[in-house]
Amino acid sequence: MYAAELRGSNRMVTLLHTADTHLGYRQYHRPEREADFREAFYEVIEAAIARDVDAVVHAGDLFNSSRPGIDALSDALEGLKRLAAADIPFLSIVGNHDGTRDRQWLDVFASLGLATRLGESGFSIRSDEDGDETGASRVVLYGLDHVEPASPSPTATGTRGRSADRAPSSSTRSSRATITPIRRRS
Repeated sequence: MYAAELRGSNRMVTLLHTADTHLGYRQYHRPEREADFREAFYEVIEAAIARDVDAVVHAGDLFNSSRPGIDALSDALEGLKRLAAADIPFLSIVGNHDGTRDRQWLDVFASLGLATRLGESGFSIRSDEDGDETGASRVVLYGLDHVEPASPSPTATGTRGRSADRAPSSSTRSSRATITPIRRRS
């Protein structure tokens, strides 16, 4: 069932979840692939509007780079404006590809009223449209941006500075262990 078919009392909250849109990515250095990523993002936006979802949840990597080009920024703005015009919130976290060292692109979009960066305070969505909470569904969404793996600290390392949770190096393996390379067939 689509969201439009669920209107009325006891309507469930409907979300469209997506991730890894990688706007601006020229896979294989081909402009056609950049267009493919843009079109896939626009298809998500169109599906959200057509199905009248309560929110679009994006799980990171809106952009393929922390320094997206003008075209990628324009593509994102175009899609986010369409969602805003349809009164559909865009909720997201920062992924490992699009994170910056200071202010995030999501914060810029939030300042324009086009996105919400999910965090520890949560974002509440309720299915009631007319203010009548009788039979309304409610969802609260929280987010955690991508966190870079920490470097092993001196206290978390075993012998010779290797991390305690990593496999031992070949020099510390049993003398009976052998590594046989896989040969490719010609």
